[in-house]
Amino acid sequence: MSKSRPKTKLVRFGQYLQDLRITRKKGSQRKVATALKSQGHQVTQGAIAQYEGGLVTNPHYELLSALARLYDEPYENMIVQLVADKYKVKPPPEQLSGSSLPVRPAIRLEFRDIDSLREAGEWFFNKMRQ
Repeated sequence: MSKSRPKTKLVRFGQYLQDLRITRKKGSQRKVATALKSQGHQVTQGAIAQYEGGLVTNPHYELLSALARLYDEPYENMIVQLVADKYKVKPPPEQLSGSSLPVRPAIRLEFRDIDSLREAGEWFFNKMRQ
């Protein structure tokens, strides 16, 4: 039996989500969960806490998209932050207009499943190494 690697926490991404919630004045994790539930998403305060704690290593694109809309943050920025933390690369220093984060995606990103997110992460990592 082979040992599996322990999951790496996404601490920077979790902190980023928490910072968005606080700076965009969205209140408590419970209020965020309630707002997302009213939009038809099945999410609890505990799930928001897990995201902000960096415990969710493969977040679902629909929830990330809903959080981006709720926090009025470009979805592309959210994905760049996720990929940067997951693959331990530094995001580009430029800032997207309308965002509070110092990132600029090279392309418009749309993800339908975790495999496409993983492929984008590999692409991003390779670009950062060049």
